[in-house]
Amino acid sequence: MSVDDAVPVGVWWSFSLQNSAGDPYVRAISTHKEGASVEAIAKHYERSPAARAQCIKHYGATCQVCDMDFAKKYGTWGEGFIHVHHHKPISSASGPYLVDPIKDLIPVCPNCHAMLHRKKDVITVQELRDRLHDASLTHPKKNSFNQ
Repeated sequence: MSVDDAVPVGVWWSFSLQNSAGDPYVRAISTHKEGASVEAIAKHYERSPAARAQCIKHYGATCQVCDMDFAKKYGTWGEGFIHVHHHKPISSASGPYLVDPIKDLIPVCPNCHAMLHRKKDVITVQELRDRLHDASLTHPKKNSFNQ
């Protein structure tokens, strides 16, 4: 299969901006109903599989924020697995535009990608790197699952 024939990965996020861990009602309930089918209409932005491939060819399939390499963690199962982040949110464009795979895109792991998009205003890759660095100073690694 060529890059042009590849189907891009679809990513959907929904985050609660409130931390409910301290809510006694939430802690008291042991089961929760999930799985209802809901129809939704959503705007989807087309992405170029060729631009994605060129980005990964240039940077590699390693997260450019936290250095996560799925092949090193999961072996052959993780080879080539990585998200690609647009520095400028694709939803902020007024329509189709030309993407430079090196300047406009960057490989990031799914966790870092979610953290970049955690709030309405997307933070920059450098801001997330800085936050990760600052957190590593105040919260040292505690187990072998961490990077």
